[in-house]
Amino acid sequence: GLFVGRSGSGKTCAEASFTKYGPMYIFDSDNRIRGLLESVKWLGKERLSLIDFDYYNPKDGFKAIDDKLSQFIKEAENKQLKYKTICFDSVGSLVYMLALDSQILRGIKKEAGGKIRGSVKFLHPDDYNYVSMACRQLMFNGIMPLAELGINIIFSGWLVAKWGKKPGAAEYAPPEEIGERLIGPQNLAEEFIGYFDEVYKFDKAGLLSGAKYTVEFNGGFAKTALGLPVGKHDITSRDFLAVWEEKLKNR
Repeated sequence: GLFVGRSGSGKTCAEASFTKYGPMYIFDSDNRIRGLLESVKWLGKERLSLIDFDYYNPKDGFKAIDDKLSQFIKEAENKQLKYKTICFDSVGSLVYMLALDSQILRGIKKEAGGKIRGSVKFLHPDDYNYVSMACRQLMFNGIMPLAELGINIIFSGWLVAKWGKKPGAAEYAPPEEIGERLIGPQNLAEEFIGYFDEVYKFDKAGLLSGAKYTVEFNGGFAKTALGLPVGKHDITSRDFLAVWEEKLKNR
């Protein structure tokens, strides 16, 4: 599954609900793991105690995640993996991590095709190609083998505004917000979404104690292979998995 939404829309709390199936591990490269603490109110401390996580700083590269993932695959093949659900937070940080790896591997030099302005090192087309290929290998060599062995896999991704010209706009009209997109290079973001049967969109309306949280299973940005209903469904202070199971039962 891929859980998408703006920052603070309830994605991490929804992930935490999958502890109903047993222990969970989170690859945290956003350093936003504290977001799940709110869910102790409806999941309880015992459920949250089933979550293990490590923080992976994007500047340190992908190797640590790759090594841990290889360990999990080996353990799952030998029926020794204790985790029932593995989460990746988030797609945007993962893409940034891989892009930094690419810059280091090819050498960040102007003569190598990259540009440097001050301390900012611009990405080269080769970097985008590297990230795209690395994501494909991650999915086909790492994620899908775990899923085939019965492990739940959940990725989260931040949505950002998508800008462009609306149909019929004047030639020199300024760009407007025309929708939302997954953060990251646009072509890669579209490709990445295609790997998932289930893509759920999370939203938050209002502030502080009066905030309302909703999820869309089907329609617009969201999609499902399970026949889940369209529309926004209230998950405010609720166990997301319980809501999901209810909708699945009544489809």
